[in-house]
Amino acid sequence: MWEILENLCREQRLQWVDLHFARFCLQFESREPLLVLAALVSRELSRGHVCLKLTKLKPFCTEYPELEPWLGEISGSSMFADSLLLAEHGPLCFEFERLYLRRYRNYEQSIADFLLEASGDAASIDIHDSLQRLFAKDSNRLWQQLQKLRLEGALESAQVCSLLDIVEPERVAMPELLEQLNRAGGPADLESLLRQLDPGACFDGQQVGAAVATRQRFTLISGGPGTGKTTTVVKLLALYIEQQRSLGSEPLIRMVAPTGKAAARLSESVGMALDTLPLNDDVRQLLPRQASTIHRLLGVVPHQQGFRHNRDNPLHLDLLVVDEASMVDLAMMAKLIDALPRGARLILLGDRDQLASVEAGAVLADIFSFAEAGYSPQQVEWLNRQTGFSLKPGSRSLSPIQDSLCLLNKSYRFDQHSGIGQLARAVNSGSATQLESVLGRGFSDISVYSLGGAQLLAQTVHGYRPYLQRMPDTAQDESRIRELLSAYQGFRVLVALREGPFGLNTINQQVEQQLTKAGLIRPEAGREWYEGRPVMIERNDHGLGLYNGDIGICLKDSQEKLRVYFEMADGKLRSFLPGRLPEHTTAYAMTIHKSQGSEFAEVLMLLPPRRALC
Repeated sequence: MWEILENLCREQRLQWVDLHFARFCLQFESREPLLVLAALVSRELSRGHVCLKLTKLKPFCTEYPELEPWLGEISGSSMFADSLLLAEHGPLCFEFERLYLRRYRNYEQSIADFLLEASGDAASIDIHDSLQRLFAKDSNRLWQQLQKLRLEGALESAQVCSLLDIVEPERVAMPELLEQLNRAGGPADLESLLRQLDPGACFDGQQVGAAVATRQRFTLISGGPGTGKTTTVVKLLALYIEQQRSLGSEPLIRMVAPTGKAAARLSESVGMALDTLPLNDDVRQLLPRQASTIHRLLGVVPHQQGFRHNRDNPLHLDLLVVDEASMVDLAMMAKLIDALPRGARLILLGDRDQLASVEAGAVLADIFSFAEAGYSPQQVEWLNRQTGFSLKPGSRSLSPIQDSLCLLNKSYRFDQHSGIGQLARAVNSGSATQLESVLGRGFSDISVYSLGGAQLLAQTVHGYRPYLQRMPDTAQDESRIRELLSAYQGFRVLVALREGPFGLNTINQQVEQQLTKAGLIRPEAGREWYEGRPVMIERNDHGLGLYNGDIGICLKDSQEKLRVYFEMADGKLRSFLPGRLPEHTTAYAMTIHKSQGSEFAEVLMLLPPRRALC
């Protein structure tokens, strides 16, 4: 059996760490076929899976028939869990036709226990008036959108439905509505029109999400880019604060994200949303403006796997918001939930269609699978009473969790009929035919270039020129450093792979060469650092306050020394000597995975040929 495992490692079908894990299991079990299973469970973990399905063993049983009897014994006997390898303190356990690393099975169970308890704890409250005030449509914004539509041509029913969130046009006198919109002379006319509109014909996912979060202890709000997740959470937090203040309480709210970059983006977005909300000063002061990383919130203990905050030392908060939750792996989510004080509320924000976390487990996607069942009749009756909408109950009842979920579909960043909107839909559907159709329709907001074309490299020079031209004397002025960092965010090259001719390292080198030829950067031979070099942190350094995903740019300070400048999670600028930085990489290009949660005005995505992915 050891020869089998070593051969699999040489063939790169297993990693050597999988072999070492199997050897570790010798202290629990000496039967070799079971040790092969242990190695395969370890392999699944490195691939992002928390368990090994027995169906995945069939190819190995074909190659190594000696495994077949053990596979039959596992799947056919309830006594298998009593073997030494699967003892109470052993590393593995067997359940639901799956073999788990025991601690990951425990993680799943602890999260499931919390979700069932929190989702079943629904409050019976009346928030109708507060919802109507916080989610009242902005007539000034609608007027601007209406004028834009008028310039594009005659108004159509589909445009009006999108503008006013009408989902049941048969309940609206559309000809009269079109006539009123064509006659409207300003925002005041639109306000009068909105008061006449039947709310039962409309649907606002943001309002539903806020209502759900106010009623439930646990809420998951999912939506693609530009669907207003941050705006929704700010309004629902205001709603929650108003509700708690009416009960004589001033709640403590914290916001976190998996990376420093995501935390900084959340802080910025929340700050912008707060400035536009109709809130009194008492409520505004209780709303958080700064987000931190999950690691910082839990409190890292040097040289230990655990955190300072846990079940025995819970966090001090009443409500926790976790942004970019799709990036949170199973182990981290379990530890975060374990540190919540009893009765605290948890709100997860994220995109169910984004890539899963780097580590094992797709927590957000797994939880949101319950959304397919729809809301329960009791939840629908309460939501309709609070919002005025006409939601329909789901076709079946799976779990209380289904009443804690909300999907935001409407994008305010790009129209669903635009090139980007159609491209996103094709990618999410997994349809290659639909994708090719979109790329061939000549949309103005997307372009396709051949892999070997010089246009690709020319695009990188064009994209990075605006920020590199801001370089001279930037480090002497904090405002100009911020302008530089903002200009850098205007363009990015995204890649799917880290290694190979189309991987991250190769593309970064090629972009660097092109920018040097264009005279935009001046790296010195044999020296890694130069003015204008962007870098991304790849390993957390809690002492420096730098975290995986943080972006910095190298500049000369007033002493003509090179330093790397970062905008921290609290919005402050800090600079570090290059030699002090933790593990990092040049960041002209970044992986698609690392780009999650970012916003760029223009993106160049380099997709390798199919053979490079195999």
